[in-house]
Amino acid sequence: MSSMPLNQDPLAWHFYHNPRQPYDEFYSNYILKPIKLSFVQRCYDRPLDEFTRELPDVPHHFITVHGPGGEAWLAEIVGQIQAVGIRDLFPFIDRVATRSQAQDFLGIAGIPQPSLMDWIDYLKQWWFPYPANLRQLVDEDTDPLLYRGLAPLKEARIANSHALLEAAAQPAGREALSRQTGIDPVDLLDLVHRADVSRLPYTSGGAVKRLWAMGYRSLVALRTADPQDYADRIEAYFSAGGKGTPFDARMSTIQGFLQDAHHAPEVFVV
Repeated sequence: MSSMPLNQDPLAWHFYHNPRQPYDEFYSNYILKPIKLSFVQRCYDRPLDEFTRELPDVPHHFITVHGPGGEAWLAEIVGQIQAVGIRDLFPFIDRVATRSQAQDFLGIAGIPQPSLMDWIDYLKQWWFPYPANLRQLVDEDTDPLLYRGLAPLKEARIANSHALLEAAAQPAGREALSRQTGIDPVDLLDLVHRADVSRLPYTSGGAVKRLWAMGYRSLVALRTADPQDYADRIEAYFSAGGKGTPFDARMSTIQGFLQDAHHAPEVFVV
């Protein structure tokens, strides 16, 4: 952030100091939009204490958002929010839903404005899910039948991971959607698992396809994966010509990714 006083800095309330990312627009797109989904409402609220309790497992989160000292920063801001009587995530989100509300809250809680912006950015990057286009999650060449099943889903207005999880994260929803679209229940279950895994931070469609090729075909499989076995599988995948970068095969990257799987909210219901 600039050292210029906030009331004189025209970009102070813009994320990344980008004029295309003003507070209200950013907050609406990345925070308020996902929490309108029923599966997010059901699974993504949590006591703020849980963010600090998982600090030892996910240090890569805080360095990405806040740089060195990120763990101490997060613990401090959570403590300041709790000090004004807010214990859970969703009540906090409601309290700062607009820039005007956020400014009022800063005066009450004594939180520095840049820290508030970093905290909201953290929630956007590491907590709330991004939607993924379903076509990005399936390899048309290796899974042609599964890929063809995306057409009836699109006709049912289900074209991304959020819409699929909204409709089919639970058994009754999967049964109803299978009847509506004619998609084989086994294929639909596979697609739901792909959508579920795509919720993990920075997990692109290419990453999901790679995970399926490596044999990790559900969030449960990732939560129970051994890091060294994962490393062996991704090395074999790359040796066979699979797509990716050396970063994906680093042990630190693997360990962070598997920890993210462990801490992800439980959305899929057997």
